[in-house]
Amino acid sequence: MLRTGPAVSKRKYRGPGRLILITMCLVCAVSILEHVANAWLSNRREQMIMAKLEIIRTACNTENQSVPTADDLVDNVTWVASHYLWNISTPHEHVNLSVSMPPVEAAPAAPTRARQQHSLGVQAPGGRFPLRQRTTRPRSFMRCGVLLNIFTTFIDQPKDARKVHAQMAVLESYARLQPLGVQAWLFTESDVWAARAKQHKVHAVRKFQTNEQGTPCLAFMYKYIERARNVTCRGEGEGSHKLQFDAYVNGDIVFTASIVDTLLAVQERWAYVIYTGLRGGVMLVGKRTNAEYHRESLTNDSKVQALAGVGNLGGSDAQDFFAFSRNALDWGSLPGFVVGRRAYDNWLVDNAFHNERLDLIDCSKTIVAVHLTTADGNSAGHEKGTDNTHNVRVYNPLTHDAVGPHEWNHGTTDHAHFFTAHTRNSKIHFVRREGYAGHRALPLTLEEVEALRNASNTNSTHINNTDSNSTFSIDLADSNSTSSTVLADPNSMSSTGLADSHSV
Repeated sequence: MLRTGPAVSKRKYRGPGRLILITMCLVCAVSILEHVANAWLSNRREQMIMAKLEIIRTACNTENQSVPTADDLVDNVTWVASHYLWNISTPHEHVNLSVSMPPVEAAPAAPTRARQQHSLGVQAPGGRFPLRQRTTRPRSFMRCGVLLNIFTTFIDQPKDARKVHAQMAVLESYARLQPLGVQAWLFTESDVWAARAKQHKVHAVRKFQTNEQGTPCLAFMYKYIERARNVTCRGEGEGSHKLQFDAYVNGDIVFTASIVDTLLAVQERWAYVIYTGLRGGVMLVGKRTNAEYHRESLTNDSKVQALAGVGNLGGSDAQDFFAFSRNALDWGSLPGFVVGRRAYDNWLVDNAFHNERLDLIDCSKTIVAVHLTTADGNSAGHEKGTDNTHNVRVYNPLTHDAVGPHEWNHGTTDHAHFFTAHTRNSKIHFVRREGYAGHRALPLTLEEVEALRNASNTNSTHINNTDSNSTFSIDLADSNSTSSTVLADPNSMSSTGLADSHSV
C-alpha cells in the first residue's frame, strides 16, 4: 500500500518579505509606464518638429510670402530650438534642419542725434521707432470677443486710504467693461491686489521687468500682452476685418463704455487700410478729467459721468492712457521707460506725431477718462521716488544716446493728426487737425471702397485704370467739397484717403 505524506500547504508571505515584493512590482510597473510614455512623447515631438520645420521652409524657400507671418516664423524657430536642439548630443539624423535663407541687407547705421532724421517710416535710417514690416495678414485681425487689452499697475501698499478705494474703483470699472470686449490685466507683486484682481476677473501678472528701484518697465508689459494673444484670440476670422488694441492706463483712471464706442469707430474707419498695409497702425490718446475722489461709489457709468461733471479737464501735456492697434510698434526698440514717472508719455506721443505710417488720434471729446485725485494730487509722476528722473535720462537704443527734450516737443494731445467728436445724432466722427495732419487724409472704410468701385462701373465717373492689379484714380464729387480719392488695390501699398471728416 502506497503511503502518502502529509498534505503540503501553500506558504503565505507575511511580514517584511511581502512588503518588499509589492514594492518591487510597483517599481517595475512605473518603469514600464515611463518607458512607454517617453517613447510616445518622443514620437509626438518629432512629428511636431517636422510640421514646424515645414512651415519654416515654406517661409524661407518660396518667393510667395503670403504665409506665414514673421511672428509665426519666429515662434516656430523658437519652438524647434527649445524642443529639439536641447538634446544636441544625440540628434535625430532624419530631421533636416537646413533652411536656405534669403539674403538680408545690412541695416543702416543709427544717427548720433535723434533729429538728424525724424521721419519714422519703415525705411527711415534715423527713425527712432520703426514699425514692423508686414507683407501678410497681421495676427491682430482675428474674430474674437476681445476688442481691447487694458493693463495697469497699482501701488501695492498705498499710504492714503483713499488710494486703496480708488484702485478698487478701477478694478470695478474694468469688470463693467468686460462684457463689452475688454480684457484687463494687473501687473502687481502684491498677493492682496492679485487676489482682488482675481475677484473682478482681471488677470494678475506677478513676475515682470522693473528698474533697480522696482518700478515696472513699459515695453515689457506691451510685449507681454502681445505674447498673451492666444489667451484672448483663438482663431482666424472670415468676413469683416477686426482690429485689436493694447492700452496701458495709469492705475487711478476709470472709464465708461465710451472707450469701447470710440475704439469700435476707429476699428471701422482704420481696419481696412491697416489690413492692406496702407497704414501701419493707430495710437489713441486723450485728456483726462481730474476729479477729487472721496470714496464715492462708482458702480455704474452714470456715477462715473456725474463725477466727471464736477471735475476739471486736464492739460494736453498729461496723458494717462495709450491705446495702440496690435503690432503697430516694435516694442523691443523702445527705450527703457518706466511707468508712473514723467516724460515717457510725451515721448510716445511725439514719436507717433513724427511717424509717417502711424496715425495719432486725440479722443478727448469722446472718451470719458476720470482721474481719481487723492492725496498725491494731479502731478504725482513728477514727485515720486529716487527714480523720478529715470525717463529723462534713459538710454535710447535707436539713437545710441540719452533721450532729451527735443524728443517730446510735439508730445501733447493737441499735436494729434486727427480728433474725434460727436455728431448731432451722437455718432462718432473723425476730423483732420489742420496744421498737424500734414499730408494725411482720413482713410476709407471697406464699405466705402466697395461702394466707390461699384459706382465706377455703373456711373460716368472718370476712371484712369492702367492695370487690373494697379492703383486707379477716381474723381469723387462730395456733397461738401470736391476731392480726389485714391483707391488702392489690397495688394498695393499706395496711400488712401479722403480730405474730409467722416462719421461712423
